[in-house]
Amino acid sequence: MNDININESNSHAEVIRVIVITNTLQLEGEIYLTRVGKSTRRLTALLHSDKDFLAMTDVTVCDRSGNPVQKPPFLQVNIKHIEALWPSDPSTFKAD
Repeated sequence: MNDININESNSHAEVIRVIVITNTLQLEGEIYLTRVGKSTRRLTALLHSDKDFLAMTDVTVCDRSGNPVQKPPFLQVNIKHIEALWPSDPSTFKAD
């Protein structure tokens, strides 16, 4: 049972599905970018914030070869261990 219940219509966050690469794992899951006024916080700002961890939901954890290992409903990744991060659907981001 998934205990995480975020009502997107009332949330002050935009849900983005991303792929994260660490030195040992490949992760695919959802992250939440907070909205500030009418704009959404940039992914780059999230990675360069004073936070140490990136929270992810609905995660598929794979080894570096892409073989699924686990599917936790929630995971926190230490930002210092992220080697690469990109949206799994590139059309979700617009170039500025």
